[in-house]
Amino acid sequence: MQQPQLDPSTPPSHGALTVLRSLILCVWLSGITFNSASGAEGFGVYSVEAFVERGQYIANVPVTVEGRVAIIAGGEIRFRKCEVRFKPANTSVKIPDRSKNLRVVGHVLRNTGGQSETIFSVKAVEVAPEDLQALATLVGSIRRTAPAEEWYKAARWGEARARFYDDVDLQKKAEEVYAKGFAIERKQVKDGNPEVLLELAQRVKERELPDSIRTSLVHEYCARLWEKLKKASVPPSRQDWETLATQLAEKLPNCKEPLGVVDGALKRNYLITPVPEYDKADAATRLTLHRYLYIDVQEQIILPQLAADGANGFEIAALIDEKIPELHTRAEKLRETVLAMQAAEVNKMSRSEVTELAKAYRERNNEKSAAQVLESWLFLKRRNLPPNDVEAGLDLANDYRTLLKQDEAADKLLIGLAQRHPGAAEVQTLLTGRGYRFFDKRWMTQAEYAARPERKREIALAEGRIEPGMTASEVRQAKGTPQSLARALSTKQVTEVWTYKQADSTSIAVYLAKDRRTPGDSQVVRIVVLGAQP
Repeated sequence: MQQPQLDPSTPPSHGALTVLRSLILCVWLSGITFNSASGAEGFGVYSVEAFVERGQYIANVPVTVEGRVAIIAGGEIRFRKCEVRFKPANTSVKIPDRSKNLRVVGHVLRNTGGQSETIFSVKAVEVAPEDLQALATLVGSIRRTAPAEEWYKAARWGEARARFYDDVDLQKKAEEVYAKGFAIERKQVKDGNPEVLLELAQRVKERELPDSIRTSLVHEYCARLWEKLKKASVPPSRQDWETLATQLAEKLPNCKEPLGVVDGALKRNYLITPVPEYDKADAATRLTLHRYLYIDVQEQIILPQLAADGANGFEIAALIDEKIPELHTRAEKLRETVLAMQAAEVNKMSRSEVTELAKAYRERNNEKSAAQVLESWLFLKRRNLPPNDVEAGLDLANDYRTLLKQDEAADKLLIGLAQRHPGAAEVQTLLTGRGYRFFDKRWMTQAEYAARPERKREIALAEGRIEPGMTASEVRQAKGTPQSLARALSTKQVTEVWTYKQADSTSIAVYLAKDRRTPGDSQVVRIVVLGAQP
């Protein structure tokens, strides 16, 4: 199309300016552009606004206008969001029916009569592609090897028209085209310059494209830094990992928020191929992946701090529970390992060390292991106890009593000390305080002392009762002279039966026996209660 020439000697009148402004509004809002020199990308058209910007007067100058049709009625065309009336110049101009987009060729009539509205004289009309189709055609013409800017040009055209018409579908399509341009730039980012990804993310944000595109770029930046440290030929320092952890906390939302449950398969797949897994994930899953990346970085920070001998195992386990509580099971295993290592060295521990170890087991509700540690330590201490060291023996007995709550074992240790050291007053005092009695050259409990046959007879005598083992003299002392007495003799034994009447009308028969060859008194061998006497 030949560029129209204007007559600079004819200044625009007030009415002409009104016409011009109306046409500018119509054409600019309709996005009609036909000349590549106009700055309208992709269609090779000249926009009317370009004439205005250059101060050109367009009345009676051929112009091509394109836009979305609002209504076709009374032989006129009205474009959407445009007040200009488009009227055929003559009856030969045919207006297609039911067309959504039209392209018209003609000119604005010079306003000489002070008319209040702008009339565009149409000399030709043709159907124009709808905007989605036009954008698709433009996109289809872009070469596969074309730079990202070609995609951005097409996207800007679609975005501008979508904004004007409030066209959600066209806007979405324009965003997709923008996204392809960013994808091309993203692929071109070299490993040594991941900061470019952040620049792209900022541009995505400024263009108000879907946030999923921006987060993908930011995540890839973080993932590249992570992979660089993981693949480094020289192990990174703790400071390197801590710096990355700080960046993750700043750039990846929710990465410091603990998860209730860890999906092992998802985490494993993500850490193998983080970028592809992230790009296909939905928004909620992406937040989870943020956390998985942060967990791995924290592991690189925390686990290398574990001492070779496990001496600081509990401190490392506490760090795991604080920073990455999802790995509590690992923290518990670490604690178990450390405790097992310490328990294996129980023979080298002091009392305070072994009690701390037992306390650690109890805090983990492992009373059995706590007792085993203490018993092992006390067994070794008892086995190595010097036989003449009374103080060491007293300490050991006290440890059994206080550490294991085993009073019986402690008492046996004291009894053993008393037997080896009969003059040890402190040992005797402790045993007496525990209720023990020294009788017949041995220490016995109150129950043992009371259960002696002699003690039973003493109690029976005091209560006027007869007990087996009593002598005939003791029977007489307890019950007096029997009401009847019968005797039987054999070659070796004398047997007597003494009968006593009871207050309840019953009787008891007391059987006494004595070896005829042995001097001394006869003893009670059996007691029989007889029925009531008539």
